[in-house]
Amino acid sequence: MALGRVSGFSLEEIAGILGSGKTLDVDRDLLLNKASELDETIQKLVAIRDGLQHAATYTAPSHLECPRFRRLMNLAATGAIKGNTLHK
Repeated sequence: MALGRVSGFSLEEIAGILGSGKTLDVDRDLLLNKASELDETIQKLVAIRDGLQHAATYTAPSHLECPRFRRLMNLAATGAIKGNTLHK
């Protein structure tokens, strides 16, 4: 199940999702939980992307003058935004 692998499921989890035998016994709760995890990862990555774009286009002499940049730095420093969101 290629979709399972790119979604971050282990081979053991994929086997559990697919079940055994001729019928497909999908663990819907597991799929919904993974979808929620992916939503969180997407939100964090969007915040990181937006912060980088903002920093790249900010025109003031110092980024430290920018309240938005300072807020993003604080979020990153406190762990609210993690750079390794894909490696949970």
